[in-house]
Amino acid sequence: TPQLRAHVYHLDPAVTTNWSREESAESRVGSPALAVLNNRTMAAWTPSGTGGGAASVVELPIAAHQPRVATFAATQQTLLATASSNDAVLVIWSERSDDGTSLHSGIRTHDGQWMERELTTASFVATSAIAASDGTHFAVVLKGLDTLNEIDVQKVMRLDERGRLYVPPVKLAGTEAAIAWNGTHYAIITGPGSLEGRLLSPSGALTSPVAIPRSTGDAFSGKLSLASNGDGFLLAGERIDCQFLFCGPRTLKGMRLTANLERVDAEEILFDSEYAQLAGAVWNGSDYAVVWQNGVDSLFTARVPAAAASSINITRTITDIVPTNIAAMTDGTVAVVGPGSSSNVTRVAFLRNGSLAQFDIDSATITGTPLLATLPDGVAYVGSSVQDVAPHHGTSHVMMAIAKAAIPPPPNPPHVVARLLNGEVLVDWSAASGTLNGYRLEYRVDGGSWNELEEWFAPSANHRTIQPTFGTDFEIRMRAFNDGGASAYATATATTKPVRRRAAR
Repeated sequence: TPQLRAHVYHLDPAVTTNWSREESAESRVGSPALAVLNNRTMAAWTPSGTGGGAASVVELPIAAHQPRVATFAATQQTLLATASSNDAVLVIWSERSDDGTSLHSGIRTHDGQWMERELTTASFVATSAIAASDGTHFAVVLKGLDTLNEIDVQKVMRLDERGRLYVPPVKLAGTEAAIAWNGTHYAIITGPGSLEGRLLSPSGALTSPVAIPRSTGDAFSGKLSLASNGDGFLLAGERIDCQFLFCGPRTLKGMRLTANLERVDAEEILFDSEYAQLAGAVWNGSDYAVVWQNGVDSLFTARVPAAAASSINITRTITDIVPTNIAAMTDGTVAVVGPGSSSNVTRVAFLRNGSLAQFDIDSATITGTPLLATLPDGVAYVGSSVQDVAPHHGTSHVMMAIAKAAIPPPPNPPHVVARLLNGEVLVDWSAASGTLNGYRLEYRVDGGSWNELEEWFAPSANHRTIQPTFGTDFEIRMRAFNDGGASAYATATATTKPVRRRAAR
């Protein structure tokens, strides 16, 4: 097996430190680097020469003759999908590490609690996803690679209110999909080319596919989006013309469907005849809203009534945004998110009755496509942010920001105490004052880098036991969180390997 071995030489030539880490033959070491930071030697490498997978970081005290080595595997996270229920927001993401790629779900309840877990999808690597909720549970359509058969597949997963998979996934046809809940069942539309629809009941029964007829050519061959008014559905999609190596323009069309996926409109609704980039379709409480971009600074919104005989209103808004995702808020406002077309920002715009309000998020450290989710009194922005602290240097992790009409100030820090008992570090803390969503706990050993426990502590929590694996001084620090931000740190120290003392005689 290939090994990575480094020799670190200090100013005193008699002091030489050797350390090594084995990598499997399938995960060869690439791009090693050394640096000195805060009187410690830092080494990092990726498991392959192409930079894929997780980054590993090792740190050693410069002055120590027998240093204690701390090795971290920093996972790379990729945001895939979000959906809102009556009580929570679901976040789906993938994680890539030395052990492979895994799929994860996170539930952020509207009162601020957070729960996350790994979803087991054997021999399947998800590359994209869409999600919807029936008000309590969730349905997720995943697109990815079947690694056993080396083919691209789509499948639908059912998750409960805590983000747990509770029935086996079911395979779907096609390479594009859209999903929506209408109050009695989910509708899933797959494409491109021949469009097929299926109904998924709350019990998990999936009907046989039915063809959705089209009145003109290849009506939907690009991105699809589906919305429901609580009874029927509106399907919006791009039609992309490709000849040889050139593809374009994108015509944007739509059709209203009944609860049983029967056509309502005799002809497809033409929203835009060229260069349309679909952001999505939602029901805003009174009519359907379809949002797309045409041109550099033009954002279009089509208001489509549920009744086929009613007129369709299309408005144009001038804003510097490339829309990627939308969400309907409870007051009828449509929130739109996407990168600014001519600036290094991610922009969130709010459209309501022809008016526009927007704010920018610095996207210098944002990776991937940001998504939106609806809250009872606001909207949640979910994206991937590049980390700049140990042990996640340079990796992207999924982050969520909350926008509400009224956000409380950050809480005060808790009071934390750490003590050694029977070889374990017992951490106790008192409740922080102020509005509280939870706590995050970090630790470090012998003055090394801070490491965050991959665990979210509820407001009612007040205790944690940690099993130290090395080191003498074990430091703890904690912060309390709410939607307004984080408190200052509260710290505590426990000596895990105390020096023996001779008793007085």
